[in-house]
Amino acid sequence: MWRRLVVPLLCLHATFARAGEPVVLEVFIENRAVVGGLVTLRVTEDSMVDLLWHSDESVQLHLHGYDIVVEIPAGGSAPMTFTAAVSGRFPVSHHGFGGQTGQDHSHRPLLYLEVHPR
Repeated sequence: MWRRLVVPLLCLHATFARAGEPVVLEVFIENRAVVGGLVTLRVTEDSMVDLLWHSDESVQLHLHGYDIVVEIPAGGSAPMTFTAAVSGRFPVSHHGFGGQTGQDHSHRPLLYLEVHPR
């Protein structure tokens, strides 16, 4: 039977999931930072990952290495769903807060995703 692990990142600094096990994580962004500070999320290769992003202002987020981009509206949320098929450490950075995608690009990560081999 599949289990879903749902964890709000308000107080989470890291999590592990077994291969093939779906992982749902909620990430809250306020004042242009992840609530609770910089976080490293850890999953096992081949896990299904669903990051549910919430933000107090509009922002475009980019999961490097997987080249997944999501747009979050101000006060809204957006999912980032993928299979963790590639192991490594991947930053999630923003490409603009408040709708300024070209002018406010940051390579400073909001958080890291670590995908560990099976």
